[in-house]
Parts: sequence; C-alpha cells; structure tokens
Amino acid sequence: MLSAAKANSMATTTEKIKDLIGACRVLNPPIGFDAKVDLSTSALSLKEKEPEGEILCYLRTLLRDKKTGAIKKSMDGADVHLLINPFDIFHQMGNYWQNCEDLHFPLFFEKPAFLDSTKDYFTISYKGEPLRIVPGNDQPLFIPLSRVEFLKFLIARMGKVLKDENELLKSTQASRGTLDNLLKSAKETDKADIRSSMKTVEYNISTINKNLLDEQSEINNCNAALKSLSSEDAQSPVRINYDVKSNSTRFGGLSQIVSPARKE
Repeated sequence: MLSAAKANSMATTTEKIKDLIGACRVLNPPIGFDAKVDLSTSALSLKEKEPEGEILCYLRTLLRDKKTGAIKKSMDGADVHLLINPFDIFHQMGNYWQNCEDLHFPLFFEKPAFLDSTKDYFTISYKGEPLRIVPGNDQPLFIPLSRVEFLKFLIARMGKVLKDENELLKSTQASRGTLDNLLKSAKETDKADIRSSMKTVEYNISTINKNLLDEQSEINNCNAALKSLSSEDAQSPVRINYDVKSNSTRFGGLSQIVSPARKE
C-alpha cells in the first residue's frame, strides 16, 4: 500500500504537470481544446521508495463553425503520455534494481546512448522511438558501473545464490531421509514408487552439489580478477558482451566482461 506521504507527493507532482500541459501554447489553439486525462499510480516498482505514476492526456482541437458559430471537436490534436519514475522501462538497459534491493547493494544502471540533451532533459531511444526524460533533480539518473563495482556486485549476487542453494540442499537431503525412513516401514507394493522418488531426490542432490561447485568457482574467479585489476582498469566503466556464454543464466558474468581497451 502506498504511504500517505508518497501519495501526497505524487498527487502534487501530477497536479503541477497537468497545469503545465494546460498552459502549453502548442496544445492551446485560439479556440481551445477538449481534454481527457487519465491518471494512475503504483507503488510496486521499488517497494514504495519511488512510486510510479502515469498521466495520459488526449487533447483534441475545438473548432468554431464559420456559418453557425457552433463549437465542435476536431479529429486533430495531440496525445501526451507522461510517466513518473518509470523504472520498468529500463529493464532492457541494464536495470538491476531488484537484485540490488535483495543484496543491499547500491542501485545502478548501465548508461544508454543519448540522442540529445539539454540542462532540463535528455532523450534516449526506447523500442525504436525517442523517449525524453526530465530529471527531478541534478543527480545523474544513469551511472555506469566501474569494473571493481561490477565484480563486487557479481560476488555479492553469487554469494546469495550460494546461500540459497545450500538451503535447498539441506531441504532436499531432509526429503531423502524421510524417504529412507518411509521405505523401512512401507508395504512391498509401495516400495517401488518410493525407490523411484529416491532416485529423483538423489539426482537433485547431485545437481545442487554441482551448482554449488560452479558458483563457488565463479566467486573465486571474481575475487581473483578483483585482486588483479590495475587502479586505472578498476575505475573504468564496465561493458558486457551478452553474446558470450556465461555461467549466469540471467545477468552478465565474469566471462562476459569486455577488456578495457574495447567498448561494446
């Protein structure tokens, strides 16, 4: 549920945006316009830290009939679509906010290419269309991660995965113990099914153990890479080549980091 303070802040921001739209000369022809405005808010993006809002304005020019003097709505006009704190649109740009939230790691974004910018806004390409962003303060919205920061992020993320896998191993081993005890007291007609279940559990335990080795190896390799970084390379922006296979199935891994001399 959105807190009262966040809701009031969002409402104030929304009202100011509506007032700016209403005062915009480009959207106000001599006669005026017919306006339909839809508003919506959500607190799901960052667990109420930055509530998301959406304002949809459908503006149609009003025309005066020269013969009758009657006012009618034209088919011409403008549709204005405004998003407030729209973190979701940056997922494909390297947004790791959910992982950073879980790991208590500083939030970061991979910096996309700007189409144009001024002191008041900047424009990027989103799904082939220009998207203009107006920052709410003078803090940088996109912060390219340095190599040392990204390696620390990988280590933190893999450490959490390792912890989760160990918990899964404990519960799976407990299931095997339950099946062992059940087999001792089971009827002969039920033992075949129990043995089949035990084979599945044994396979799962083997898979988890292999994953644990791979994940610990990835952590060790990241730590080694961290120690070997020169001071200059450590602070250089990291670039990821997603065409390279990684042990990680979802995010960039150590093998995908591009050498400092190249920019992907």
